[in-house]
Amino acid sequence: MVPVRIHFRVWLCAFALACAAPPHQPAEQTQRIEDAERGLGDDPALQAQHEAIDAARANEQRPKLVDAVELRAGEDYLAGEHQVRALARVKVKNPIELRAERAELRARTEIEVTRLEETSLDRRVALCFPTVEALVSDQQNAIFDVFAERQKVLLAWNEDWRSSGVVDELSGMRFELDSRIKLATRRPPLISQQPHADMQLPELAIGNDGELVRDAERLVEIVREHHPSVALRRATAARYERLVDRAHARALPGLRFVDLAYEHRTERSRDGVGGQLAFDIPFGGASRAEVARYEALGRQQRSEARAIVDDQVTLSLQALDDVRDFETRADELRELEQLATQAEQVADRWWKGRLAKPAQVAALLDDAYSARIAVLDARERAASAACTLLAMTGVSLDAWPRQ
Repeated sequence: MVPVRIHFRVWLCAFALACAAPPHQPAEQTQRIEDAERGLGDDPALQAQHEAIDAARANEQRPKLVDAVELRAGEDYLAGEHQVRALARVKVKNPIELRAERAELRARTEIEVTRLEETSLDRRVALCFPTVEALVSDQQNAIFDVFAERQKVLLAWNEDWRSSGVVDELSGMRFELDSRIKLATRRPPLISQQPHADMQLPELAIGNDGELVRDAERLVEIVREHHPSVALRRATAARYERLVDRAHARALPGLRFVDLAYEHRTERSRDGVGGQLAFDIPFGGASRAEVARYEALGRQQRSEARAIVDDQVTLSLQALDDVRDFETRADELRELEQLATQAEQVADRWWKGRLAKPAQVAALLDDAYSARIAVLDARERAASAACTLLAMTGVSLDAWPRQ
């Protein structure tokens, strides 16, 4: 009898805990939801996922220790005696199983929150690369517009010289054709995509706060901690752990229902009051199968998380190398841009003073144009690498740790 008494005490303690279970406080989840939706609140994909979170939170309130009372009534006439019977059956859920089920439902909500974070990252990455393309296009058009204005001036100057005989017809025509080809082929394509307001191309900073952390072990920690796809597998594995707990709880004997009965009779006999308890005593076969299944599914999710980390780390290292190369060459690129400005100033001075031929001035402007495009290409590679880093780790370049 001792094991029965011990189990009954455990059952009573679990009953009390289940009745007094505190409501789940989602304050930390609420902050994560706000962070994920910041700047993307109108995105329909995020709105849909937000509704899934609301549904999961509502589902958390579903399991109850006692959620219904079954009422039965009957009436008999036997040998002239009138009997009226009433029965109230209170169905009771196993409190240990109930707590495990509540924990599993909270784990489902965590999964939906993590899916929102994953959707948010996907949307931000989907905006990042087109925004870089749009910003680069704006810069290319700005560089080209300045170049085109100077080319038009040189074309007018060349036409004046050819008309006056300063240059021969062959040289003048060759210069004009060459200039027209540059104006036709160097014009950047038009892009309808509008750049995101919060994004800018990397600048040629004079100094950084330190070198970007790119240690492989530290990178693994960052991906594990911040990438929502990894967190989603971790949250799913945690849900399977709660399902294992629920399966173990279902293998325990538990109260199934409580009956309270009342019987009213005629004057020949007294009224009667009674009751009964019903217990479930499972054999455990189904529970053991559930435990094995959920443990295997949990191991699957943890393995998938490790695979994601391995894949993300390799691409993250390449993106960090590209950004580091840009930051290392910042001084060189800044000097190249300054030389382009000086070359344009010299070209302006020489054509205004008619100190050289149009072709000579145009050659200097071509070099200045190439220098500016080279700097812009380096900024574009760094910006694309920052987008890749965000996609692979869930951390933006601005928030990346330095040493």
